[in-house]
Amino acid sequence: MVKNVTIPGIIEHFEQTGSHASDSIAVYRPQNLSTNDQRRLRDSAISIATKLNLRGPVNLHFLLANDQIYLLQIKSYSGHNVAFLTKALKKDITAITMKVLLGSTLSELDLPSDIWPSNDLIHVKMPVFSYLSYSSENTFDSKMKTSGSVMGRAKHLPTALFKGYEGSDLMIFNIWYCLYFG
Repeated sequence: MVKNVTIPGIIEHFEQTGSHASDSIAVYRPQNLSTNDQRRLRDSAISIATKLNLRGPVNLHFLLANDQIYLLQIKSYSGHNVAFLTKALKKDITAITMKVLLGSTLSELDLPSDIWPSNDLIHVKMPVFSYLSYSSENTFDSKMKTSGSVMGRAKHLPTALFKGYEGSDLMIFNIWYCLYFG
């Protein structure tokens, strides 16, 4: 029976489409979730993990819409978010997971039965797309299209996003125009 659950972090995805999670821009320290919403997501995650007696790495994908929480997926493997959170938190989540699976308790590993504390930086995971063409008739095709990801981090979201874009070789265009009627 699962008694304690630890949550390395809540990652917010910027895209609200049916794209593969690896193809979306992800931000660690959520920017659009209130403290109350983060608590509600935490409580939902803990409830699901304990009721289903889940042990080991679990990746829960939630949708928060109209003040309701919807569970979209439960993945019983680490996935791409573990690498992202490992870099952001500077803690080897995979090694910690293995220790738990081999019998260590959260208290022995000095881990909270809650969401882990974060540092003062905002971390952005930016997808890297290869130059191979990909086509699909389905607008909401969930097949992964990226060939990897990079991370930008800074104290402010715009700077972290810019660093992510710069690292991924995606271009940002800002066009200013002025109409003058004399």
